[in-house]
Parts: sequence; C-alpha cells; structure tokens
Amino acid sequence: MKKLLLRISFVCLSGVFFISCVKKGPDTTPTTIMTGHWQVVQTATDDNNNHQLDNEELRSMAVGVTDYYLFNANHTGTEEVTYNGTPTDYNFVWALPNSSQFLQIFLEGHDSTSYHIVTFSPANTTLLDTYQSIYSWKVMKK
Repeated sequence: MKKLLLRISFVCLSGVFFISCVKKGPDTTPTTIMTGHWQVVQTATDDNNNHQLDNEELRSMAVGVTDYYLFNANHTGTEEVTYNGTPTDYNFVWALPNSSQFLQIFLEGHDSTSYHIVTFSPANTTLLDTYQSIYSWKVMKK
C-alpha cells in the first residue's frame, strides 16, 4: 500500500511539474496579430451593389502591381505600392479601436481611412472600405 501511494504521488507531482513547464502559445491580441508584414493579394469592388463580397468580384493584383503593408508594434507603419517597378511609400499611424472590428490608418499629410475588419487571423485579413458608400475590399496575407 505504501508503494502504491508513493507511485500515485510521484505521478501527480510529475504531472504538475510537466504542466508548469509547458510553453504558452504566442500572444494573440488584435495588435500582435496585426503587427508584421502583410501583402494585398486580392481586391474587390461591389460590382452588383449588394454590399457583400462575392467570389466573382475578387481580383488578383494586376501584373506589375504590388501592395505591401508593414504594421509596427508601436502603431506606425508603411504601405509600399509598386507600379511597373516603381515603388512609392506611404507612412502612416494605425489603431484598432473597438478591439478587432475596425482598423484605422492615418496617412501622413492625408485623410484617414477606417476599414471594417471582415476576417481577422494571424495569417489572413480581409478589410472593407465603405468610403462614399462605395464598397471595396482588400484581402491580405502575412
């Protein structure tokens, strides 16, 4: 009986030690998910005016056009748009008010843009812009 109690105690203590040493997963707050390099891989406009993103409205980026976003942890960033080999950088400040429902981008010397976040994960994000009641989307991948 004494040996059985010792074995049970050993197993329980080993379990507690193992659980306390398990590495926690990465920090997945909305800010840490947004931080990093993102590439716009598709865009869409609401061609049929139903205010929904339909598969037939999605378009891959045109040949010779790339659009990258860098979101820094200090809430600054850069959008780099390349058109036919000529890159143009736009510096901005960004915020995620209301947790992960909206992304606001304040361009230096320009107006701000407020995107509704349609999908939001560490690898894929879809943003909706409704400026002047024109619905347009950006699909981005890390």
